[in-house]
Amino acid sequence: MANAVAGQPLNISAKDWNSILSFVQSAITGQGNATGNGSLTANTYQTITVINTSGAKQPMGAVMGIDTMHVEPTDEYKTNKFKFSPVFKLVKPLDAEHQNEYVILTTPIAVDGVGKAVLSGMAAVKIDVSDEAEKFKYAKIVDDSTVNLKASHAGRARILYVESGTGVKWGMVDLGSEVVARKVFKITLATQDGTNNRWIYEGREQYKQTAGYDGWSDLAGGLVDAALFDLTSDTQIDGGKLSSGVDLAGDDFPAGFLPKPLEVGTFVEARPVYGTYSGAEEWWIVSHVTQVDGTC
Repeated sequence: MANAVAGQPLNISAKDWNSILSFVQSAITGQGNATGNGSLTANTYQTITVINTSGAKQPMGAVMGIDTMHVEPTDEYKTNKFKFSPVFKLVKPLDAEHQNEYVILTTPIAVDGVGKAVLSGMAAVKIDVSDEAEKFKYAKIVDDSTVNLKASHAGRARILYVESGTGVKWGMVDLGSEVVARKVFKITLATQDGTNNRWIYEGREQYKQTAGYDGWSDLAGGLVDAALFDLTSDTQIDGGKLSSGVDLAGDDFPAGFLPKPLEVGTFVEARPVYGTYSGAEEWWIVSHVTQVDGTC
């Protein structure tokens, strides 16, 4: 490819023109350059057009729940707008409605103003870190608040970076599908739930240190004395039925036998559940059922 000379016609071959286009497109998208080095400004994310209907001005990084479409397909004109220029109305996120249906603003948006928000991919956002030692890997919404996410053990926001310390910190997350991070605990205490045939356990988080049996160890910096609830025992009130269907008050339940708690030292698998009443995190055992023991 020869240098151009001022005043002379510019003749460019198709091959050279395509090379120029490829270079320019790479520079624009940040996917590379002539030296093969990636751009430091390249980020991968998908944005959508949104309207702020929360009733208050929202800053960049605000966490907002997806409410409904701005234009719904009620006639031919609106159907075309719906298909080719979708716009979503945003509100304050609520635990009961927006655990997965939320976005993060990329620019400030005035009340009833239009802007852009990240639906999936990387986004800068503030994260409330309650305990730095827990090494949270995910984040969830905070009920009725656009200010920040809350660090947790599950959620659709994977934490890529967060400032050190506790409290509300700036971080970078990767928005995707919700991830439920199950953990293995060793039961350290079992306390009966009143007179009900169920128990509230305490457990210590474990990790796999060696292969095969006897390979579990306490995780340094993991959860300690975490409250654990047995999901299969949630309806096992006094005189009720076991998860197996056996009626404790029925004639088919043998005398001398009673439900018993899981033994201290038992390894169980549990998953986090977030209550819509307060967004509080609870751990529910999903790997065991209530046992029965006794003598004939």
